[in-house]
Amino acid sequence: MTKTKVLIMGAAGRDFHNFNTFFRDNEAYEVVAFTATQIPNIAGRKYPPELAGRLYPAGIPIYPEADLTDLIKQHDIDQVIFAYSDVSHAYVMHKASQVLAAGADYRLMGPKTTQIKSIKPVVSIGAVRTGAGKSQTTRRVTQILKDLGYKVVAIRHPMPYGDLAREAVQRFATRADLDAAAASGRRAETQRDFMALTPPADGLIIRRDGEIGQFIPAGQAVFYLSCCAPLRVTAEVDEEDISRVHIGQKVVLRADALPGEILDGHVSEITPKGDPVARSYRVRVALADPSRATLRAAARTVSALFDAAGAAGRGTSAGRPITSQHIPSDRGPGRPPVLRRKASATRRGATWGVAMRWAHTGS
Repeated sequence: MTKTKVLIMGAAGRDFHNFNTFFRDNEAYEVVAFTATQIPNIAGRKYPPELAGRLYPAGIPIYPEADLTDLIKQHDIDQVIFAYSDVSHAYVMHKASQVLAAGADYRLMGPKTTQIKSIKPVVSIGAVRTGAGKSQTTRRVTQILKDLGYKVVAIRHPMPYGDLAREAVQRFATRADLDAAAASGRRAETQRDFMALTPPADGLIIRRDGEIGQFIPAGQAVFYLSCCAPLRVTAEVDEEDISRVHIGQKVVLRADALPGEILDGHVSEITPKGDPVARSYRVRVALADPSRATLRAAARTVSALFDAAGAAGRGTSAGRPITSQHIPSDRGPGRPPVLRRKASATRRGATWGVAMRWAHTGS
């Protein structure tokens, strides 16, 4: 009989449980490998033969989830089992698309094939993500049952931080049992701290690259943070108009995200070399009030109007006279004029500059 080749995607928890309850002694299947994410220092290890059973005398290798597609093709995998949590429905189905595109079936295992049979009454407490309160709920339910006169034991799967074979079953009945496991707990705390992302400064997250449960390589940016440096606007100016723009020139700005508001700024930088394809120059505008926090998450579409009075006497292009006209009435009295091309205002697309990146750079 040809065995069905299986790869189990997991995070050193539900994946091992699925294997133990369904696949371990099942001769209809061959579990080729596990993939790992979320939990550090699991990839590169093996699920030990002491736990894998008689069909796997050499154990089962554990690979990074980033190798998923290559593993499916390399080992001609028939089924991929998705077996971890703390991810969105969209994330689960993105993984399904990846698996199907590589040529394998995609499977989620349910209670009938993975639940453990018990001769005792069981209260099962679960949640869809870490931190939802399973431990607190378990303690409360346990106390209620004890108060009713029942003898209660709380059971959970071991955390996979130490020697998997040695820690296959852990029983904590006394304080001494907890003390003996202290070293394993300290390792878990160290690894948890390693996984924490700490921003370099207070600020506003303006972009996120990554989903919960996704494997993020060291050095890859996860969050983009706007915080410390002065905000600026970058505008593209046609090469035929660049001679009318100079450092220090006043600029009036409007952002789509802030309807009805007018922002003041000045030209702080002009690139010395233009874009030969777009036939434009990049002009950077510094805001008069760079502390405006609302702008840091504003839309990327901005209109920049350059002060015509500031350009007076600096020359004009042939056939393109500059006319000083006041900005519309919502600008208010006493405001400077703006550069317009004849009767229509010259509008430039621009983008908000990002001050810095917040990135996880763990080794």
